[in-house]
Amino acid sequence: MTVLKQLRDRIKAVRSTQKVTKAMQLIASSRFRKLGSIMLEAENYLQIITEMLAGGLSCDDYSSLGAREQLMLGIAKQDSQVDNKTAIILLIVLSSEQGLCGSFNSNILKELRHDIHNIQLQGDDFRLIIFGKRAYDNLLPDFGSKIISYNSLHHVEISTVVNFQQEIRKFTVDNANIIMCKVYYNKFINTVNQKLDILTLFPIKDLNLKKAKFSYELEGRNIISQIIDWYLIAKLFHIITLHKASEERARIVAMEAATTNADDVIAKLTIQLNRSRQAAVTKELIEVISSAEAIT
Repeated sequence: MTVLKQLRDRIKAVRSTQKVTKAMQLIASSRFRKLGSIMLEAENYLQIITEMLAGGLSCDDYSSLGAREQLMLGIAKQDSQVDNKTAIILLIVLSSEQGLCGSFNSNILKELRHDIHNIQLQGDDFRLIIFGKRAYDNLLPDFGSKIISYNSLHHVEISTVVNFQQEIRKFTVDNANIIMCKVYYNKFINTVNQKLDILTLFPIKDLNLKKAKFSYELEGRNIISQIIDWYLIAKLFHIITLHKASEERARIVAMEAATTNADDVIAKLTIQLNRSRQAAVTKELIEVISSAEAIT
């Protein structure tokens, strides 16, 4: 009877876990559907801002741009190259706040650590800006002194991205030897495919000045500077929406697999329980028959 009780308890525990994984799958599905419209809006917004920036730059000879604007556009030598200072590469890492999403975070962190190793071998320096608790907990013990900002990724809001962009602006102003900013994230392609992507946020490389749709009569460099800020906000917001969609999709797949595996475990345990019960009944019958024969 002890064996039967243990099997019943295990089946009960697996069913309880299955209810949790099923609930998490439904929650992730709901979040994923909501992100669909946000992704589309973010993509359209980024396209408009990109065209605005390309139009502004096509009307300018770059002579009026300041050092920060030249850094963003990659059209001037960096102070680190002139003054022989150690170059700084800014690394932005996106992860998740929660687990239960397969290898979603581990792939990003593995690639990031590989690139950090190469940066150190080249004699350059780096700084980290982290989105998501999983990456923060993983990187804090080894690179705590390099982390300049940690941001939660519970919700996708444009206001959060605006505040974050201001942090980047301040960092680039305060550090003249920064040469590049790279973003590590999981890019959502479709419901079947998501892939790790490493994107260079600046210097900005995805502008096509020949196809610019906007034309300006510029008055001072502040206009270009403002559009660059808008571009960075739009780009980051688009990246974050793609990353969050990829996260929720990965969680849907992981929880669906866990729910299916729970069905398999329950089926195997049920067979084992039935066999054990049958063996116990057979044993009792044999004992009864043996006792009856002994009496007669």
